[in-house]
Amino acid sequence: MTAARELGTVLLTGASGRLGQAVHRALEQRADVRVVPVVSPRAAAQHPASIALDLADHEALAALVAEHAPDTVLHLGAMVGAACQTDPLAAIAVNTGSTRAIVDALAPHPGARIVLASTVALYGDAGTEPFSEAAPLVGQSAYARTKRGAEEALESGAVESVALRIANLWGPGFDDSLVSRLQSATDDSPASVRGPAVFVRDYVHVDDVVAAVLAAATVALPQPHLVVNVGSGVATTTAHLIELLERHGVVHAVVEDGEPTWSVIDPSLMHAVLGVHARSVDELLG
Repeated sequence: MTAARELGTVLLTGASGRLGQAVHRALEQRADVRVVPVVSPRAAAQHPASIALDLADHEALAALVAEHAPDTVLHLGAMVGAACQTDPLAAIAVNTGSTRAIVDALAPHPGARIVLASTVALYGDAGTEPFSEAAPLVGQSAYARTKRGAEEALESGAVESVALRIANLWGPGFDDSLVSRLQSATDDSPASVRGPAVFVRDYVHVDDVVAAVLAAATVALPQPHLVVNVGSGVATTTAHLIELLERHGVVHAVVEDGEPTWSVIDPSLMHAVLGVHARSVDELLG
């Protein structure tokens, strides 16, 4: 069996984000790591020990890579959600362009590896069976398109790389996840849910995603570029999620009609290559 690689110097983008902070805490527990945390300029005041850098400034990003010569880049920084739709050119620069800039800047450093936080949004949400990594990429959101471009930058680069297509994240810090919104809803401020019987998602806890990120950075890869789904592989309707939460207290929700929507991944490769088994909401909330 090939020995796991050491993390060495880790350049961590998105260090002020919810996933980034969780990964940063995990890295601080390891003896084989020197972390170079990178945050957006707007988060600089809250994270004075980090390097403030706009990921759309590709020249500055390349200079940072050249300065620190990282052994590992955990590229978690991104524009997400409605911001991508509002400013698609900025989203391309931040999500796709920054990835290509990092890949190019790492080229002179043999043995370096980049791990990208990608998304299951690439598959769309009209599935009927779990998406494997070979499933068609039909997601058309601005966020999905920029992450697809980022994955293409990895695939065409000369650096070892792993793209993690992450399912619906939840857990501490993810206040906008459906799980958290249902948990924190009150009688005065209920959560709004659409089509609870036909809204189906794969929920993955942040702790399991952190484990997948670190495994992707350290395990021996079967090929220079790898795409890995990260999720529980368990199809969970909103109705079932509410049932689980009601075992622990009253859930305040306003139910509306909604069209069927389905997004669940096949985690087989994550199990086989990364050695990570993400827990389902049934295991964590049941």
